[in-house]
Amino acid sequence: MPGEPSDSTPFDRDGPFAVRIFVSSTFLDMQQERDILVRRVFPALRARFRERGVELLEVDLRWGITQAQAESGQTLSICLSEIDRCRPYFIGLIGERYGWVPPEALLTDEVQDAFPAVAGAQGRSVTELEVLHGVSSDPAAARNALFFMRDPAWIETLDLGERGKYVPADDVARDKHAAFKARIEASGARVIRYPSPADVAAAVEGALGDLLDQRFPAAVAADPVTRAHQLHVAYARERRSLHVGADAVVAQLDEWAATDGRPPVVVVGDPGTGKSALIANWLHGWRARRPADIVFEHYLGASPDSADPVLLMRRLWAFCDRATDEGVPAPAPDASLMEVSEDLAERLARAATVAERRGVNLILALDGLDKLSREANLRWWPRTLSPTIRLIGSCG
Repeated sequence: MPGEPSDSTPFDRDGPFAVRIFVSSTFLDMQQERDILVRRVFPALRARFRERGVELLEVDLRWGITQAQAESGQTLSICLSEIDRCRPYFIGLIGERYGWVPPEALLTDEVQDAFPAVAGAQGRSVTELEVLHGVSSDPAAARNALFFMRDPAWIETLDLGERGKYVPADDVARDKHAAFKARIEASGARVIRYPSPADVAAAVEGALGDLLDQRFPAAVAADPVTRAHQLHVAYARERRSLHVGADAVVAQLDEWAATDGRPPVVVVGDPGTGKSALIANWLHGWRARRPADIVFEHYLGASPDSADPVLLMRRLWAFCDRATDEGVPAPAPDASLMEVSEDLAERLARAATVAERRGVNLILALDGLDKLSREANLRWWPRTLSPTIRLIGSCG
């Protein structure tokens, strides 16, 4: 119908799920594990659940701060507040060190009033304060908390000069840590033991993946088209959280999109300069102002399949069918790259006619064209587009 918003299609534009996971650990002795989680485990889980429309964000406040900052107490209130934002998901990495104990002066009345679970907890380590607030005070969090305890025997495999940062500082710390681990065991949270840092990846990915599977089963994405859409929506949402500034560029894009017949726009820049974030945020803002517009966004970095030109064109075809309430037969499964391209040109012209009849724009956004898995010369992209189609891309 004329003026009907494009989100009346079966697509859930913004996706329903956002999951934040708090990672708690001591500092130096868990550096290997934290590095493995950041570089291997969470990227793998993000890719797995992105297809289901789930945005997975890990919160590890041990990254990006110095030991001196951690021990000054600057991060205590921040950590406890972040735990609240992540509820009920909490991961604890436990070795043999008890961790830094903040001076009693840092556990102020203001902090204890704001976080009652740590009231009277003077003499406890920051790690235990996080567990007290994040797990012990909340039965729901305890059911969703995961603790990974490293086998103490691993320390014996290290050179004598390396063992110091992995063992308790003294007998007092050893006793406190033993009591701390006993309280974790009694909390009702799941405890998983692993032999060495190298084994933490499989342990965390398996346990956390199972936990998230229970809440976000694969059936959430009912068909391949919706699943692909949710993947790109989640990828865009992650990029939006990284965006700041660029008001002048956004204004230029607004002016460009509001005018028929304008040539395609290509955003260029070195990797990491925020091209994807700019496009994702601009599209998000444009939709808020023009909810009836038909907007296709495709991020070639969202998954390996996203970088294949044929699959990209077929996804665009399916999108046009849903956005225009049509069922135009797609090219045969064995159609060649250029055959799909030729048919797509006609499909886009038909979609543009529907958009024009509705009085809305048809915007196509292709982010990360430098990531194409083949045919980076773009010979497959339709050469002629309707003047009512706005095409924006990016490349490095």
